Amino acid sequence: MKEKGRILFVAVCTVPALLLFVVFFFYPILRAFTMAFYRWSGMARGTEVFIGLDNFRTMFHDDIFWLSFKNSFIVMLIVPAATVILALFLAVLLTRFKLREKFFYRTVLFFPNVLSIVVISILWSFIYHPTMGILKAIFESLGLTRLSEIIWLGTPETALYSVTVTIVWAGLGFYLILFIAGIESIPLQYYEASAIDGAGHVRQFFSVTLPLLWEVMRVSFVLLISGVFYGSFIYVQVMTNGGPNWSSETLVNYLYYQAFKNFNMGYATAIGLVVFLIGITLAFLSNRLTRKDTVEF
Repeated sequence: MKEKGRILFVAVCTVPALLLFVVFFFYPILRAFTMAFYRWSGMARGTEVFIGLDNFRTMFHDDIFWLSFKNSFIVMLIVPAATVILALFLAVLLTRFKLREKFFYRTVLFFPNVLSIVVISILWSFIYHPTMGILKAIFESLGLTRLSEIIWLGTPETALYSVTVTIVWAGLGFYLILFIAGIESIPLQYYEASAIDGAGHVRQFFSVTLPLLWEVMRVSFVLLISGVFYGSFIYVQVMTNGGPNWSSETLVNYLYYQAFKNFNMGYATAIGLVVFLIGITLAFLSNRLTRKDTVEF
């Protein structure tokens, strides 16, 4: 009776969560696999037309799809690398060097994580503003006239990279705190022993800090790659809306355009299926490529 009661208790606790998972996660994915083979405006049920692989054929001949594909990979290459390098550099600076204002710097750098993505996007849109932006005023005060005249969000060559800078700034504080916690958990004896052996700050970083912080960095890379792939949508949507001339469009933004502006739900679902497969593949590859033996202490 006790065993049956335990099984019943576990079932009562898990079945509601399992139902929610099936209804809101598993079923939409399964539906996407089927809807990708239909032409449907998304306006009324029963109007779906089976077209086989036509959505995928259209996709591979769609120049805007390939441009958004390239832009997505540019963002995924720049943001994780820049965020981890900057966060790691600042974390070492705030933990291994005696700075009296380090708690102030931690607070300031973490502050963007308190703001919503929309607020951050609007804030940086004003920073990049071509006539009254802070960036323009800074370049003018430094005498950099050519840089002050650039319309950062309105020029195809700079729009995507301007949004990328915003994404790095917004996520920097979270990973900074993550790395600081990891570095502060490393016993001081290792640094003292390396200092006795004559190791300077650079040698201590590569011989002590980096190996013992590797697991934290692995998790950070996986979070960044998967998060940026989907999370860049709001930044692009608010700051540039994919423009100018599709130069900052990403796959997720193009999916949104096809589904809710072009009312081509079948094609959008096919793009969503590709996005899902790319996201899973990248998360798996980043986890495999960064795997190494754990250094224990």
